[in-house]
Amino acid sequence: MDGDGFIVELDDLYSNFLSSHTKLMEVFTFNDNVKELIGNLFKGLKKEALVNNGHYMAGKIDHNIRVVENLYKHSPLKVSFTVIFQQVIISTVSLEEAFLKELISLAIRFDPTEIYNLDKITIKGEQLREKGFDISSYLFEVIKTSDMNFQDVKSTKRTFKKYTAINMDNEVDISVPIVEKAILLNELRHNIIHNNGCVDNRLLSGLEKTTYKKRFVIGEEIDVLALSPNAKELCENMREYCTIYHRKVKEALC
Repeated sequence: MDGDGFIVELDDLYSNFLSSHTKLMEVFTFNDNVKELIGNLFKGLKKEALVNNGHYMAGKIDHNIRVVENLYKHSPLKVSFTVIFQQVIISTVSLEEAFLKELISLAIRFDPTEIYNLDKITIKGEQLREKGFDISSYLFEVIKTSDMNFQDVKSTKRTFKKYTAINMDNEVDISVPIVEKAILLNELRHNIIHNNGCVDNRLLSGLEKTTYKKRFVIGEEIDVLALSPNAKELCENMREYCTIYHRKVKEALC
């Protein structure tokens, strides 16, 4: 693959990621729009009530407005919104993992030097035959079942360094707010899937060096509707986190 072809594929991959991420964030946009629409309807009723000296009714409408502003905090809607927010968290991290896998695959295809330098790598004959004996194009397929890991921020950084020699130590540091939020989102996703959203030692261990660890207590259920930063901010932040990798790969290999 030549340099121009690499840049085109790299930017297409990033563009597709952004498009998918934007669609996923529509869940939060829909939630905000519904609350705003209903709130405006009530505010219109309040204005009409005051025009007709209906101060008691205006007071009742004020109460309803406050309910709408905190719509998802009330049962039974809270249960439904909790499930929706949990699924968006899971989907956002899955989108991140898919993007990073494709990104490192593209980087390896463009420059497989680090793969050739590995001490041990097993390439089966049938794999080569299936891929038309084109090693440079399919090395990622050969090694992806090894210790490649995109399940958390630390593992992703280690994987890129090992297989592409791209060092992300400065860009992907826990002191960077974008990175710290990405760590939290990844750990929340793991906890929701494997421990049903209940705080455990695994979650606290994953958040060990973050400022978020102290906000969680073992045994407590994680309220995804009351997170700080909130779920919307955490999920939107993943776009910025993946952008760091896209930019670094482009700078390193182009």
